[in-house]
Amino acid sequence: VGKTRLTAELLAQPPVTTGRQVIVVELAPVAGEDVAATVAAALGYRAGPADPALIAELLGPGAALLVLDNCEHVVAPVRDLAGAVLGAAPGTRLVLTSRTRLGLPAEQALALDPLPTSGQRPPSAELFVERVARADPRAPISPDDPAVRDLSARLDGLPLALELAAGRAAVLGVRALDTGGPDALDLLAVPGDDRGGAGEDRDDAGDRGDGDSDRGGAGGRGGAGGRGAAARPASPGSVGARAD
Repeated sequence: VGKTRLTAELLAQPPVTTGRQVIVVELAPVAGEDVAATVAAALGYRAGPADPALIAELLGPGAALLVLDNCEHVVAPVRDLAGAVLGAAPGTRLVLTSRTRLGLPAEQALALDPLPTSGQRPPSAELFVERVARADPRAPISPDDPAVRDLSARLDGLPLALELAAGRAAVLGVRALDTGGPDALDLLAVPGDDRGGAGEDRDDAGDRGDGDSDRGGAGGRGGAGGRGAAARPASPGSVGARAD
């Protein structure tokens, strides 16, 4: 669905993680100069300064899956880190999520587009109904409801926006939300999120080694990123991981 959710689904697949050490690092709150130290800490290293070469050394030759989530604001340091890992840690696969590609030669991207909003029972309406039912199992709601379809289209099929709207609809009702005018949808903004609020699901993801990137990926062994993508390191904006 969104790049982070897609990555979580990926990690739930045994073929992806079996036999590998899995390290997941959330970079959304991390500044560029702190990327290497944050990743090193996730690998258990807190003895001093960290740099990309140290990360590759800590990972070593063993099988590992390194997931770096939300890399779009720290593309340069993540690119350096991914390049070092791809070159010196042959057993590691990278999965990076980002709205911007890393620009590494081995990067591969999988774009995550919005869900369709037209046709019979469009996926956007079905996701909305599923999330409303999860919030309130007693809610009388169907993907065939014109108000549901209209609201899903107004939200451009963006998964995160649909999930936020579903939480509101479980309290206010679908029609109240749908007929509340443009201001009603302002309630769906994510406080403190200056990266696009509910629209953040337009991303990419990538994986190594074929790696992919999140709309921004990681060369060779993995990457993930921006307007929705999953992949092996090679393209900006993607999410993904290679399971070999």
